[in-house]
Amino acid sequence: MIKEELIDRYLAGELNKEEESDFEKMMDDDPSIAKEVEFRKELKLALKKSERIQIKEMLSDSEKPEGKSINVNWPMYLAAASVAFIFITGLWFFVLNDKPDPDELYTAYYAPYENVVQPIERSESIKNLETEAFLAYEEGDYNRARALFTTLEKERNEPYLQLYLGVTLMSTDDHPLAIDYFIKYIQSDGKLKDRAMWYLSLAYLKTGETEKTVRTLEDLIELDGYNRYKAEELLSKID
Repeated sequence: MIKEELIDRYLAGELNKEEESDFEKMMDDDPSIAKEVEFRKELKLALKKSERIQIKEMLSDSEKPEGKSINVNWPMYLAAASVAFIFITGLWFFVLNDKPDPDELYTAYYAPYENVVQPIERSESIKNLETEAFLAYEEGDYNRARALFTTLEKERNEPYLQLYLGVTLMSTDDHPLAIDYFIKYIQSDGKLKDRAMWYLSLAYLKTGETEKTVRTLEDLIELDGYNRYKAEELLSKID
């Protein structure tokens, strides 16, 4: 296994105990690997912090549609961040496989969207239903998160909850219902609609709707938004 793939899998927590132990020994023996791991950790945290700041600014106004589309002019640093993220999470095992199975592609490209709306401090007490929902989401308790987000989505007019509920539904293997929520959010012209488009394309991929996957990826690429470069990469593997 090449070094880059080992680093990616280590940071993603995908190594088993034996592999993790062997890799940590490699870091002890080779300081350059340890430095690379630390650099990638810091880069990932910086990208996450930048996105949280931007999302907070985007959602500071109401997400209610005003009868016209919202043209999001993404800063150049987000494009650079997308390139860096692809480098960090490189999908090396596809190099020798021109036509991967759709399920393999889904597994490789799907990762739950990070909580950039309401960061959780582990020391804070549970103050409200939204905090409780996002805490369950961050901890990977998706069945509980699904129930909480469903309640929140019905009680509050916060469109971004549809996005997180959709991702939560994907994580509980309910892709048809997730598709409904993503479409609902996109049609409302939510400010995070490019995120919803990315996950919608993956949900279509999982349900075997290849034409819709391709069309959604093409729309996302044209929008030049979230995961644009990953969308191009995935599209090239499907075509």
